Amino acid sequence: MKTRLRIGLLACGAAALMALANVRERSVEDAAPVGPVAAPAATQPRGEREDTLDYGTAFRRQPLPEAGPAFQARSWAPPPPPPSRAPPAQPPIPVAPAIPYAFLGRMESDAAPKVFLRRSADAAVVVAAEHDTLDGAWRLEAIGGQGLVMTYLPLNEQKILPYK
Repeated sequence: MKTRLRIGLLACGAAALMALANVRERSVEDAAPVGPVAAPAATQPRGEREDTLDYGTAFRRQPLPEAGPAFQARSWAPPPPPPSRAPPAQPPIPVAPAIPYAFLGRMESDAAPKVFLRRSADAAVVVAAEHDTLDGAWRLEAIGGQGLVMTYLPLNEQKILPYK
């Protein structure tokens, strides 16, 4: 009698395990969608919202990420920065603009030689001697044999205005 009882209990246990395995095999997506479940009115506190947990998506099976090789060497150091494509472009070096004057003529006198220049912006005639500042941006440094040596004051850059 005891043997039959043991066999019966084992059969019931095996049937229960098979039923449990069958229930786990069923996917949540196959089941009908279940809406939010509200607590009974007697147990729900006043003024609170209903339970908004969607059980249809809460227990959906998610794929596990790839584990990778178990014995691969690992490092705790941060990953190296990505390679830079090109160094940032340098801003262009400022250059003095073209001289805004045209040579008209030269006058020799006992005191100092003077030159006549025409300003290209308004065609005004300017008379200048050496070391004179013109329009606050240009200084006539020297009156030479090849042309006029002028300095652009904001950049302290010299340019030559040839005689024509």
